Amino acid sequence: MRALLEHPAGAEAAVVGSPHAIRGNLVKAFVVLRPGYAPSRALADDLSQLTRADLTPYNAPRILEFVSELPKMISGKIRRIELRSREVEARSGKAHGPEEYFFDEVRKA
Repeated sequence: MRALLEHPAGAEAAVVGSPHAIRGNLVKAFVVLRPGYAPSRALADDLSQLTRADLTPYNAPRILEFVSELPKMISGKIRRIELRSREVEARSGKAHGPEEYFFDEVRKA
């Protein structure tokens, strides 16, 4: 997660497991962008390269989703349980979100 925040575009980030039929779970990162940055394939690729250079291959996120805000508790701590349950629901429908990028797909584009 630290690697995502080192990029000038990253304001906040959270990482959770995303259900996968074959691999069990994939690492998914939710990223809130700083003002002046817009979600794009190029930015997703930049973040992918940064995380892969900083982390071991099995720890690097394979999925990235740009979000406007992260769910938080009153104390300000990120509610990862809410992100995980949202991810389980999204994967049951097998649909990709509009600002969701699979890093393996980004490299092919």
